[in-house]
Amino acid sequence: MENRNNQNDDHSKKALDLFNKGKYAEALVYYRKALKLNERDDLIHNNIAVSYRQIKNYDKAFKHIERAIELNPYNHLYFSTKATILTKLGKYEQALLTIDKAIELKSDVDYFMNKISILRRLKNLKSALELIDKLLVQDKHNLSLIAFKAILLFENKEYEKAKIHFQKLLGSHSDAVATLYLAKIKSMN
Repeated sequence: MENRNNQNDDHSKKALDLFNKGKYAEALVYYRKALKLNERDDLIHNNIAVSYRQIKNYDKAFKHIERAIELNPYNHLYFSTKATILTKLGKYEQALLTIDKAIELKSDVDYFMNKISILRRLKNLKSALELIDKLLVQDKHNLSLIAFKAILLFENKEYEKAKIHFQKLLGSHSDAVATLYLAKIKSMN
């Protein structure tokens, strides 16, 4: 049994090394070898799903992330991965429910940002803006949230409100984006 685990670890380490080098298809070869040694390893299923996602094979990615969740339904990362895959498949309603599960398991700002992106794709800008406002109460200086809010306000044709938020971004890492949108708003007046 120990020899089998060592082989599994060797395959997983080789796969991870290839993945980190952007060689996703090659990584899959080693992840599948590791999976043959332990079909019930949820982490390997997750890593296979992420690798397939990287090469845009979303159906196979979905199959493996579903298996990872079946084996370990308490890992918030798996639900986040599943939400991303569902988004890529255009299944936004399911993605929204799935990211909510990730948030339920672990409150993480990245998961909230993912949820905001899904709401945006669903054209539910009101809910996306409400969620951003809740997050800004906790972290009013979060430039990513301010930028996202400004863009959503712009898309919602609330130009004056968008302008206020874009102005907050001037002089930050988002300066170029803010300047571009402010120029668009100015040209519309």
